[in-house]
Amino acid sequence: MKKLIKVIALQDGYMENGEQFCIKNKEYKIIDQSETTFCFKDDEDEFHWWDFDDCSEFKLIYEDKNILSKIYKHTKTGNLYLILHEGKETDNATPVVVYQALYGDNEIWVRSAYEFYGFNENMELRFENVEIERL
Repeated sequence: MKKLIKVIALQDGYMENGEQFCIKNKEYKIIDQSETTFCFKDDEDEFHWWDFDDCSEFKLIYEDKNILSKIYKHTKTGNLYLILHEGKETDNATPVVVYQALYGDNEIWVRSAYEFYGFNENMELRFENVEIERL
């Protein structure tokens, strides 16, 4: 089983009673996981269990030591990029992705995690993870 280390909320989340439990673009550390569910703690220190089968509100970030799993393709251009780091923006702690072009001058870019892992104006993933066995 792959180890889930954190989730990033892709939208604000509310419980049935209307109380907000997650904030768009915010990272939440995984407290526990099973084969079918994972648990994170919100800002009020309340625990939330979520089914892997019903988690479209979150970007799931797994522990992965394999550099090849960090290569993404831009869906419009087809260009490949390597995720170097994930971090936080200094002013408001918004999660960001630092990534490098694997073409041309190998420029380094920074984009909010919500934008990087999210959808473009055509409702397609902006970047999609590609499986590469070797370079």
